[in-house]
Amino acid sequence: EVSCENSVVSGQTLHASWTIQNIGDNTLMGRGLRSLAYVSADTVFDANDRLLGSVTTTSVSLGVDATLQQSLESRISGLSPGYYYLIVKTDVTNAFNEVSDANNTGHSLYPFEVTIRPLPFNTNVYDTISNNVVSDYMLNIGNQVNQTVRIHVASEDSLLGAVNMIYATYNAMGDNLNYSYSTIGQYVANSELYIPSTQSGYYGVNIYGSTPTNMPQNTIVRADILPFELRAVNDDHGGNTGVVTVELTGSRFRPDMTVTMRRGNEVIAADSIIYVNYYQVFAQFDLTGHTPGSYDVSAVNFCEGEAVLANGFTIEDGQPSGLSYNLLFPSSPRPNRNVVMMLEYGNTGNVDLRNQVLEITSIGGCPIALTSEGLSLQQTVLRVPLSIEGEPQGLLRPGSYGTLNIYGFTSGALIFTIKPVQE
Repeated sequence: EVSCENSVVSGQTLHASWTIQNIGDNTLMGRGLRSLAYVSADTVFDANDRLLGSVTTTSVSLGVDATLQQSLESRISGLSPGYYYLIVKTDVTNAFNEVSDANNTGHSLYPFEVTIRPLPFNTNVYDTISNNVVSDYMLNIGNQVNQTVRIHVASEDSLLGAVNMIYATYNAMGDNLNYSYSTIGQYVANSELYIPSTQSGYYGVNIYGSTPTNMPQNTIVRADILPFELRAVNDDHGGNTGVVTVELTGSRFRPDMTVTMRRGNEVIAADSIIYVNYYQVFAQFDLTGHTPGSYDVSAVNFCEGEAVLANGFTIEDGQPSGLSYNLLFPSSPRPNRNVVMMLEYGNTGNVDLRNQVLEITSIGGCPIALTSEGLSLQQTVLRVPLSIEGEPQGLLRPGSYGTLNIYGFTSGALIFTIKPVQE
């Protein structure tokens, strides 16, 4: 006999129990009776059923027709809303001699219901998030199709090192390994996730929280339908001696939107827009000769009007070219070993650097390459084009910083020279 509660809210604990009976002709004695409990959409066990947990009874002595009860408490998460059966398989390690194992599987007589807490639009939902325990929600889209949605977690413990990660899965309850969208940025308490354009149906939302003190957090969870807006410019300053590329973040962006900077009657139009997604674009401005000072940044979406970030950018006097670089490597490596070195590079100036290439020369004779497989080519001179992951190819924006692994083999000394070169 297998039994459990009639219903459980996703993210909370299901209490289950089952009875094991000795229906043989002899007393059953031994150690380590292990049972596995599964959640199933039906009463027949198969490979798609999800393991709920395991229970082991250390010492067993069951007379003929005697019974033994096992119980399990396990948190339910990652299941779509609906009805499920509990299936239990016992003596899974074959620790006990039996005439037949065919009757070692049982299931609950009635299904239990999994429900999910709703996450309504534009409403504060107060939640206490336990440490390293997932909180699940369902975001029903209803008639809010083709909307940009921000899911935000605000924690009272943001100053105490709390971390909250959000995951959303379309028409399913996913987890931190299977999802459609995840938190922008990482390792912060007040985290946010964006769904660029909602589709009909629902999104399963998982929130994973942790604190250094292992204590629960008091949080506010919100799902907001966003208008066309411009929220931030990064970097928010640049020099007037060249082209400056800025990252714009907001919502409901389109590839054909226009971006300008304005200060009084002075208007600077972006020469090009590099569209990434609904909430991120890069805009390139030629600021050569423009007056230093604060400028409003305006984005125009022809379907939804204008969004303005007042004093969103500051033009500064231009600075000299600011390419910086450094190669980090072990000081005393063992000979004839593969080593991984780190090339650091960045733009410390205030205008764009384009198509930068560094030439690394191994004057100690150590082969170098961009991959471990490339070491077989025995190269001692390596040319490295510089880019930043997630940014326009071949471009180092003001303030940008990147790293790249360089592989070496210590058949020679680790002595290098590095210099910029033209491709």
